This record gives sequence, C-alpha cells and structure tokens, in this order.
Amino acid sequence: LLGAQQIDARNMVFALVQLLAAERLQQRALPELGMDAIVGQVLDRAREQYLEALPGIQDMRNAITHFDEWAMGQGHGLQRREVEAGASRRDVAGHFWGLGYHAGEQVVRLGPFTIDVASAESAARDLHMAIYAAAQAVDRQRHEPSSG
Repeated sequence: LLGAQQIDARNMVFALVQLLAAERLQQRALPELGMDAIVGQVLDRAREQYLEALPGIQDMRNAITHFDEWAMGQGHGLQRREVEAGASRRDVAGHFWGLGYHAGEQVVRLGPFTIDVASAESAARDLHMAIYAAAQAVDRQRHEPSSG
C-alpha cells in the first residue's frame, strides 16, 4: 500500500499542475471570445489563491519531470539560484530530493516543498470552480440574443 501512496503522490502533483494549465488555456481563450476583462481577473485571483495554498507545486512538478537534471543539481529555478549563490551541485541535489507521501502528516514532500493533501483538495476544488464559472460566463454570452 505504501508504494501505491507514493505513486499517488506523484500523480497528485501532476494533476495539480495540470489544473494550472487548464486555467491558462481558459485565460488565453477569454479575449478571443470577447469576454469582459473581469472574467479573467476573477481567474487571476483564483490562480493566485491556488498558488498560495500550494507553494512550490510547479517546482515539485519540475523536479519530478526533470529528475535527471535535479538529481545532478542542474535544475532550473531554485536549484540554479542556489548553485549560483555558491552551493555545490551535490548539496543542492540532496536538498531538492526525496518525493514522498507522509501518511502520518497527510502531506507530500519533495525537498523543501510540502503540500498538505487536504489543502490541495480544497484549493483544486476552488480553482476548478473558478475555471468552470468562466466557461459558464462564455456560454451565457454566446447564447444571449444579440441586441439590435
């Protein structure tokens, strides 16, 4: 069971980042669809709250996806900054390693990044609802009878 939880932790990180990709797609479509800027602003706020609730989620995804670079201390972002600040690649690699689900705490950890599972669930639900609300606004606008 513990091995399955570790796989679930990895998949959870990917799914949480995919939700950010869905928000970006929605944001790109809104201007093309002639939507009022407020719809995008509401999504902006929802994304900001999401990222506040899940600090480091994109770095966690990068570390998993580019594990070969991160294992050598050659990752981008925080790893690169630590190396440029004078830390050895070996120390940096060790600092940003060890993805795992910690059942007792109900958290997923990778190096200095920690995601609380309950917070992740709540944040994902909120961002999903904001994306859905934006899509509903598009549908309402497209189905309103035009005046004229």
